[in-house]
Amino acid sequence: AGVLLRKKSVTKPMQVVTHWFGNGFFTEQHPGRTHLLKTAAHVVACPKVLSDKFFSDQSKREDVLFFNITTLVFVVYGEKEFSAEIIDFLYDDSSDEATLSVVLPEDAKHSHFLRGSDDMYDLGDEVIIIGSFPVGGSLDDPWIMRFKSGKIEEITDSYIRISTPACYGLSGSPAVLWNKDKFYVIGITSALLHTERCGVIDTTWISRLRNKPVKKSFSEEGAIRVLPIVPGERIGPIYLGMSEQEVAKLNETTPCPARAFFKDGRAIELATNYGGACAMQGGIQVGSGFSYVLSEFGEPDVVIADEVYEQSSAYWVKYQKLGVGFRVVVPKTNNGGGLVQSISVFYVK
Repeated sequence: AGVLLRKKSVTKPMQVVTHWFGNGFFTEQHPGRTHLLKTAAHVVACPKVLSDKFFSDQSKREDVLFFNITTLVFVVYGEKEFSAEIIDFLYDDSSDEATLSVVLPEDAKHSHFLRGSDDMYDLGDEVIIIGSFPVGGSLDDPWIMRFKSGKIEEITDSYIRISTPACYGLSGSPAVLWNKDKFYVIGITSALLHTERCGVIDTTWISRLRNKPVKKSFSEEGAIRVLPIVPGERIGPIYLGMSEQEVAKLNETTPCPARAFFKDGRAIELATNYGGACAMQGGIQVGSGFSYVLSEFGEPDVVIADEVYEQSSAYWVKYQKLGVGFRVVVPKTNNGGGLVQSISVFYVK
């Protein structure tokens, strides 16, 4: 699966930040539609987290910081983008590892790598990096699969160094061993060596998988953690079907509180006016232009006039078959535009 970061600027449209895209791989099986994905932490980190460790060129850092307003993480699966939640993150001298949670379609099928043990490998053993990247460096270019093999040259408590040149975009790819007719993952592709004179050198560092996850919110590093809005299912941690007590308790701590409408004591519709902390597929969130909604979902099933103001009008635009609606405020001087002021999710009708 591919992993993308999007940044939303106040003055420019949502766009992919090409400094941040990489690979990921699915870990242990989980029931239902929620899947766990491993990738390199630096793929999903904000510039404030990366600091001087990642950028040697000050001008490049400043160019990216312009977009450091909202960070949205997406998993590309089956040529479609799905919003993901970062549930585990550690990026320092001891690790470059992140775990993402993503909700995929019910019929999603993919392999899960077995986890290798430390006694499976030693110096001189062969390791294979499996990943994909765009041939021209642009996300619009065709993506090709790469198998990069190398020998283990060094093993430390945190990293494994192997004798093969990784390519830009392969960060987050699994580093695997072939053992007893099966692939076992032993680490995550983390860093490569590049010099001005020789370019990429045949040396790559693999971040060894941690035995225990380290729960670490981006807020500790001064960056923003974005929670997913899933049509017909939830807003951040608040799900349809929850009780009034459950919703009230979660609203005390979530960065994107939701209003709930109940029937027989259970939430049948949720709505939020909060942007920045929660977003949905396509990067859509409160504050997005309505054109992004039309591009992602097409023409709505229902449009309901809500309120008329002096300089604008508000409408509820609903996609009944998807279980999502948008309250859109349209200025009277605007020809077809509008701004998303609220997002609601409800059971599919």
